[in-house]
Amino acid sequence: MEIKYIKINTQEGIGRIQFNRPRKLNALNPDVLRDLETTPALCEGDESIRMVILTGDEKGFAAGTDIEHMSKGDIRTAYELTDQNMRVFQRLADLTKPTIAAVSGYALGGGCEAALCCDFRIVAENAVMDLPEITLGIIPGPAGPSACPV
Repeated sequence: MEIKYIKINTQEGIGRIQFNRPRKLNALNPDVLRDLETTPALCEGDESIRMVILTGDEKGFAAGTDIEHMSKGDIRTAYELTDQNMRVFQRLADLTKPTIAAVSGYALGGGCEAALCCDFRIVAENAVMDLPEITLGIIPGPAGPSACPV
């Protein structure tokens, strides 16, 4: 399986997992989540990796759920995406190696939740972390408040 929306590299015992969908500020859709779902197992299986850094780019760590994708779906689409989010973020939270979210730019909704699943968060001055769902009267995705140990 080709991993398109996540870059993975290792150097000196550090595994770097980077969101790679810059034109959409690394917004999360099923393809990004599918790619992200495979990476914790790759890091766990590599004995040379002693810690993992999750990052995006300067403009966006991950700008939350891809609203364009969601708007084309129905309640089943929302359910499937929520289920996928829960599974992926739980795998990230369960990594036995220390994890750091290096946050720069937008980390909204699911992007914020991904950062919360890491053991530590290092946040740049230009970072914007938020769960904007609450301003709409919507409960944040399950990975934020319940699945990830914060």
